[in-house]
Amino acid sequence: MDYYLARLLHLAAIAAWFGAMMFITGDTRYTVARLGDFLGLADRARRVARAARIASVVVLLTGFYLVYALGGLGSVPVAVHVGLFNTLVLVGVQATYFRTLDALLANSTDPVALGRLRWLGPAFHALWFATLALMVFQKVIG
Repeated sequence: MDYYLARLLHLAAIAAWFGAMMFITGDTRYTVARLGDFLGLADRARRVARAARIASVVVLLTGFYLVYALGGLGSVPVAVHVGLFNTLVLVGVQATYFRTLDALLANSTDPVALGRLRWLGPAFHALWFATLALMVFQKVIG
């Protein structure tokens, strides 16, 4: 695969993953705050979860390809190492978010699930910001 095509696919997958997670965390926060349509949220969450999983796998695969194309982990800046770590953490946070959302949708009054969702969304966004900042400023960071 051509390096620039892989990079374009990598950036498109990042945008899709980021957009999917921004949408569902906002939709969940809105629905939970107003105790709204949990059945509709469940349907939207299933579709978004599928898209987010596919996008996250594409991000990881293209990211590994890009690192390989540049000569391996030894030849890329430290920011890429930290970005890879953050991406793996984001995959874990995403899985926890969707499991917690499933628990909430199974029992819409579960206080543990509600509490978890209140901090998982902002945690996901903070990790995204840190990861994107590392990738954008990797030349400065080193």
